[in-house]
Amino acid sequence: MELIEFIILIPVWIIFSLVVSSTAKRKGRDAIGYFFLSLFLSPLFAMLVLLISGDSDKKRIAKLKEDELIKKRMSVNEPSVETNFSNNKLENLERLGNLLEKGVITKDEFEIEKKKILLEDCVIGTSQKKGKVNEEYLNLSLEKLYNEIEKSKNSLWSGFNYEITSIIEELCDTEERTKEILLKFHNLYEEDLIEKLKGISSQFDSIKKYLAVFIEFGFIEKEFPHKRLIE
Repeated sequence: MELIEFIILIPVWIIFSLVVSSTAKRKGRDAIGYFFLSLFLSPLFAMLVLLISGDSDKKRIAKLKEDELIKKRMSVNEPSVETNFSNNKLENLERLGNLLEKGVITKDEFEIEKKKILLEDCVIGTSQKKGKVNEEYLNLSLEKLYNEIEKSKNSLWSGFNYEITSIIEELCDTEERTKEILLKFHNLYEEDLIEKLKGISSQFDSIKKYLAVFIEFGFIEKEFPHKRLIE
């Protein structure tokens, strides 16, 4: 009986190992490495390691490129906004990702430098206020923000989601603009963005990171992120 169970277990074990390998490939990780990790240790263990690791830095850079291409398409009909995301900037992002992957720079340093590069990609015309983007791109950004928040809330093993803070920092560059974003988010999803961000993590430091922009502009208390100062 035990022999039969063992024979049945082998193909099931291999199938689950292939599932882990496929997931690793989608996240930009080493598919073959995760397959053998699953095969020799446990598919469950390998999947947990993969979920904790999240997307590779190269995968994140690829997403950034995709976002910028979308941004360029969305702003084609905006005469006062010229996107200027050159090949040089793409190379800088890739180089930055490689430095992070090799451990030359920290995660925080990566985010700071990434923001500097991305802030160079859009030249705002004199007839527009700084930070003003067309409505269609704004809706797209808020939809992505909402989905990233939901993904982080529903995952038990995901780490800090830097994509969320990146979107918020891009959209909320002034106090007035931040008020507009909060109102727009509420109108679109009938949810409060600040309260939704608080629900992502139970860790004090993580909450403060997600709410950094709102702390900076005085919407919530710095030392007590649960305390709202501006509605």
